Amino acid sequence: MKKIFILTILVFVVQLSKAQQWLGNNTSNSLISRTGGIILGGTTLRGSFGTGEGVLQLQSAPDSYSFISFRSNDGTGGAMDIGFSANRNATIYTNQMPFTISTNYAQRMIITTDGNVGIGTNSPGTFKLAVEGKVGAREVQVLLTNPWPDYVFKPEYKLMSLEELQLYIATNKHLPEIPSADEVKINGHKLGEMDVLLLKKVEELTLYMIELKNENAALIKRIETLESKK
Repeated sequence: MKKIFILTILVFVVQLSKAQQWLGNNTSNSLISRTGGIILGGTTLRGSFGTGEGVLQLQSAPDSYSFISFRSNDGTGGAMDIGFSANRNATIYTNQMPFTISTNYAQRMIITTDGNVGIGTNSPGTFKLAVEGKVGAREVQVLLTNPWPDYVFKPEYKLMSLEELQLYIATNKHLPEIPSADEVKINGHKLGEMDVLLLKKVEELTLYMIELKNENAALIKRIETLESKK
């Protein structure tokens, strides 16, 4: 029993002697590594752990913004910071490198240094969001800057005549303002703009139907007038 007690005391003394390298100024409530490891003091926590491949840093700034960062030692300045704050939202910040999310050892999502997001693709290009695959949603709201085509129903709107429309279709094989099949195959189409154009064509079609109805009614009335004169 005495041997166990003595051994315990010896272990405690050894650990205490090792801990001396972390003892600092107790009056400032600091804990300083003589090898430059961790600093704890007052409202500020700073520290770093160096490895052969990078540096892990911990910091709590005076403005209550705390972060954990992983920085590269290769001189490129690449870093990833995970931040938490009382006066800011939690954030993940990367410097000079994209942020990626992987599952099952495969990359699923990327945020480029320009802030563009790719899902299922590593190259979103200039798109703010690029998805390679199907997108499912219960509702999609498109905010447009183009005017909604109710101006078609204004008296000053010049509607193409049916003869002009017939000639245009015979020449171009598609409706005016609507992109051709070849154009859509190469460039795709923009949902918001296409909705506006399709509604415009529906409204123009409505005007054509009203025009034909009026012409038909006028023709019937003329026939009835001629019949009454017999």
